[in-house]
Order: sequence, then C-alpha cells, then structure tokens
Amino acid sequence: MALKLQEARPQEIRPSATVPKENRLGLTRGRWKRFGYNSLVYLGVLFFMAWTLIPLLWLIGTAFKLPRDYTADPPQIIPSEISFDGFTNAFGNFNAGNYLLNSILITAGSTVLAIVIGLLASYSFSRFKFRGSRAASLGLLALRMFPVVVLAIPLFIILKTLGLLNTLVGIILAMQLIQLPYVVWMMKGFFDDLPIELEEAGQVDGCTRLGAFRRIVLPLMAPGIVATSTFAAVLAWNEFFLPLLLTQTDKTQPVPLLVASFVDPAKGTLWAEISAVSVVSILPVLAFSLMMQRFLVRGLTGGAVKG
Repeated sequence: MALKLQEARPQEIRPSATVPKENRLGLTRGRWKRFGYNSLVYLGVLFFMAWTLIPLLWLIGTAFKLPRDYTADPPQIIPSEISFDGFTNAFGNFNAGNYLLNSILITAGSTVLAIVIGLLASYSFSRFKFRGSRAASLGLLALRMFPVVVLAIPLFIILKTLGLLNTLVGIILAMQLIQLPYVVWMMKGFFDDLPIELEEAGQVDGCTRLGAFRRIVLPLMAPGIVATSTFAAVLAWNEFFLPLLLTQTDKTQPVPLLVASFVDPAKGTLWAEISAVSVVSILPVLAFSLMMQRFLVRGLTGGAVKG
C-alpha cells in the first residue's frame, strides 16, 4: 500500500490575544495607566511638600528680616539683608532661653509620667478583663474628647488647694489630661498585637508576671513606646491653654506663652522675634524625632487603636 507524503506547510503564527498592543510611543495601555497614576501621586506629594515647606521657609526668612521687609511689595521669602536682631532681642531682652528650658522640662516630665502610667493602664486593659473594663477604657477616651476649658475651673481649684499653681510640677500633672488618654489607647493597640503566649512561656520558665512584663514585653514594646512618646511630647510642647491657666510668672511659662506675648495691639507685632523663637523651638522636637526615626517607622506600622 503506497503512502502519500504531503509537504508540511509552515503554520501561520498569529499574535497571542494576551500580548498587549503597543502604541507608537512603545507603551502599552497598562503602562499608560500606571504612568498616569504615578504622575498624580507625585503631583500630590509635590503639592503637599509645597503646602508644608513654603510657610516654614517664610518663617525662617522672617526671623532674619529687618522691619522694613515685613511688608515688602512684592513679598520676599529670602530677606534682602540678613539681620540677627530678632534672635538678639528675643534671647537677650525677653529671656527666651528660660522659656525654652521650661518647655523642655514640662514636655520631658509630662511625657515620662504619661508613658509610665499609660504603660501600666494599657497593659491592664489589654490583658485583664474585669467588670467595667470596657466602660473605663471608653470613659478615658471620652476624657480626651472634652475641651480642656470645661475642666479649667475644677483643675485650677485642685492645684491651688495643693499649692501647685505657678509651678512646673502643677503643669506636668495637668498635662496628663491631654496626654494620658492618647497614650493609653495607643499603647493598648500595641499590647493587643503581642501574643499572650510569650508571657505565659516566660512564666513557665519561672518569671513572675511583673518579671515577664519587664523582660519580655517591654523590649518588644520599644518601637511602640517611642512612637507614642513622640506624639505625646508634641502634644505637650504645643499646649497653650493649660500653662496660660496655671502659671502667671515668667519663671514657669513655656515657649507658646512667650510667642503670644509678642503680639501687642498697642506696640505692634514683633514678627522677627516671633519667627526667631518659633524656629528655635522647632529644633528640639526635630532632633528628638530624627534620633527616634528608626523606631518610629516600626512603631507606627506595628500598632493601631482597637475597640
């Protein structure tokens, strides 16, 4: 039986339906979409940077301006002539260094106190379930929602009775009204993320609950503690009303009260002095944030406020 051999014809290679078509610029439709999305993101970032940095640059420039340059037309971000009169007047005649030291002491003392109390309180709310624990934690959070002015009269009477008016200790204790609820709820989120089995394993090996808390929990909580303390410090550093209410002497007043004193309807506004003190007051918080930067990223992504 004879076999017929047929010549093999080359098959036509058709483009796969999954291969995206390229346009004349060599970009696919998906790449165009990605390019447009990235462009919008970059534009948003640039707009936010401009919105944030231009006022800061204006503040720094004003600190070195002469009075004639405050109302220059057109406005000048970079002064035409560098002058240090604002710094000299603020730190010489107005003793801004003492106010800055008071702010550092108040911020450091109130933050350390809030972290110590907040650690114990948030650990209790996270690990122990008792009757009324939910209501107590929500009540502490509700305290942060109240305007501080609502508690002004009771707070003033209490500190006056204790003899703590016009003292740094009184201001540090009063700062707990704004710091402690925030610290407790933020730290509670970090504690909720830690497996309780780690503490139980430590107790099996012979640790007490306090020993397990000190040796196991606290090292793991370091990023959360740093992140929480940074935000608590910023709250205390920028607080204006409580120091205004509780102190009337220059020896205990912080920087925000000094800046407010530079605005005088009768004598005018001392723009150079305001800007000089503001620029210097940024540096301690900036330095602290830069030192704790590597902990901040881990802390911000490692915990969250949970119900």
